[in-house]
Amino acid sequence: MIPKPSISIQPSERPLRPLPEKQIFRPPCYQGDDSSLFPDTNQIYSRRNASNTHDFLIDVFFEAISHALERVLIVDNYFFKPHEGKGDNEDEKIDDRIDILLLPMESRSFQASEVKIISGCDASETQRSLQAKLQAKVDRINSQLPRPIGNPSISIEYKILPDRLIHDRFAIIDDELWHFGGTVGGFEKQFSVASRGWRASEYGADALFHNIWRL
Repeated sequence: MIPKPSISIQPSERPLRPLPEKQIFRPPCYQGDDSSLFPDTNQIYSRRNASNTHDFLIDVFFEAISHALERVLIVDNYFFKPHEGKGDNEDEKIDDRIDILLLPMESRSFQASEVKIISGCDASETQRSLQAKLQAKVDRINSQLPRPIGNPSISIEYKILPDRLIHDRFAIIDDELWHFGGTVGGFEKQFSVASRGWRASEYGADALFHNIWRL
């Protein structure tokens, strides 16, 4: 195969806003769990055996989305490939993840207009159908919530991650980089760790995102 030409895209300059202190945390294992500390094995099994981990997500991440001012960028090859066991309804799981991801965007504090997701998809889903699902839900949000004066409507785009180029998962909210050892937001049942508080532009994360988007 002839290799694709390397195209380097540098994102435009953005105002530097204060970032929270760097933190490391994990999805909780039960209500009231201190997710700033590593769990013991009993906690790990408690989460692994939970019937539904949607009650034990990384709430601080979705809270940060609800206060986004400009953009939300996500790279996660498995966000739309939620395998949990044989017989599970994959389409329902994908719909659940979409609903949970977009729920913070219904907040009046959400002012961002750019939402981009790079992920894989199952055989039952295509890029076009996923884009249609996302767009329909965002259209509803745009029609029901007035946007701040001068802010355009929310625009959401989805692309398939090419050639499985990235193993880890990360998100950028405005200029804050979040790194996830597991699924963005903490949907998986296995023990994983996430961190926040990194400036995306300082580490080149936003440049990498836009370069992959262009492939």
